[in-house]
Amino acid sequence: MNDKSNPLVNKGKIYISKTSPAAAIEAYQIQFQKDFFSFLMARSKEVVPGGRMVFTLKARRFADPTADESCLIWDYLGQALQDLVLKVLVGLPSLFFSIFFIIKFK
Repeated sequence: MNDKSNPLVNKGKIYISKTSPAAAIEAYQIQFQKDFFSFLMARSKEVVPGGRMVFTLKARRFADPTADESCLIWDYLGQALQDLVLKVLVGLPSLFFSIFFIIKFK
């Protein structure tokens, strides 16, 4: 994630958390809207006329997107990945992955 005033807005994180700055949370929200729109547009081309799509979405109980129920697992996973890099089990250049995980409030 990049920001003109801070090139590494969410450095060391793989997702937002309680320590993420507001700019990171906003960037994730904007990216979600773009990605979900693209996803829906792509899927709409696959549905036959009169067909249906079913979505299963996990919801969170709190408006705060950094609540532990939404983000704690990603903090743990991120720390584990950082530990692997520090122990040189995984080289930093090869540590790249993308997680598409959405939890909407209500």
